[in-house]
Amino acid sequence: MSAREALALFGYPISPARMETNAEGHTVLTQWFERARFEYHPDNAAPYKVLLGRLGAQVRNERGRYGLHPSDRTMTDGCFYTHATHYPC
Repeated sequence: MSAREALALFGYPISPARMETNAEGHTVLTQWFERARFEYHPDNAAPYKVLLGRLGAQVRNERGRYGLHPSDRTMTDGCFYTHATHYPC
């Protein structure tokens, strides 16, 4: 991947590299970009030392099955409702 392709895919860095605890509970060297989070795992084999953070999984765990923040949903008779949308039971 070229530098130009990487910039288009991940965006510019928005933080310095720093130690952070990821969703799996591991403290790793992390750097945030506009559209990605890179994590350095020194104990992994060579091609897997730098991994992308699992942002989608993290947001889903925080927001629940339907991707809604808990304060934005209500449950009635086993069905989720928001102000504009009904999700199937």
